[in-house]
Amino acid sequence: MHAWLKSHSYTQAETVTKPKPEQLPPEIKRGTTATVSGDGYWIPEYEYTPEDTLPVELTTVALEDGTAWARVTISGKPAVWQRLEYYHKTIERRWTGFFEVVNCPESITGIGAGYRVWEPLDINVVPSISVSTHFDWIAPEIRLTRNVWSGVSVGAGGGYRFGLDSGLHLSASVGIEL
Repeated sequence: MHAWLKSHSYTQAETVTKPKPEQLPPEIKRGTTATVSGDGYWIPEYEYTPEDTLPVELTTVALEDGTAWARVTISGKPAVWQRLEYYHKTIERRWTGFFEVVNCPESITGIGAGYRVWEPLDINVVPSISVSTHFDWIAPEIRLTRNVWSGVSVGAGGGYRFGLDSGLHLSASVGIEL
């Protein structure tokens, strides 16, 4: 991937820890999740006048490995970066809401919320609390889940149920990050 980007005039940005440019107002900096900033130069092939209009293209690519790449072309010719910086704030969502099916014969469905505390081997460990959809039991539990698609997870849990059919609480669930 990196080789293809380099061969097509993309430049890898240096990762920085603060949004750029520096003069962004504080309220914008607080809400910023990503910036690409830099400077460079472009050498035209022809002499242009102020009346000429030139097409400009800016493309940025952020890869799963955390690197960012950018390319600017002016009139089809790439600009040369002297400085290129990339800032990205990871938004980590730990809270999850879920729907579950449980081992209570009289009231088998519940809803709940949990907070992911650990993620070994792509398995989420989520202490949770759930209640019956009929509000006749409540259960603290530990759920083990796995993300299957963009914040959606499936999992199983175990704990103790209070109320209707008190005792061992076992569940299968589908959740979404909040």
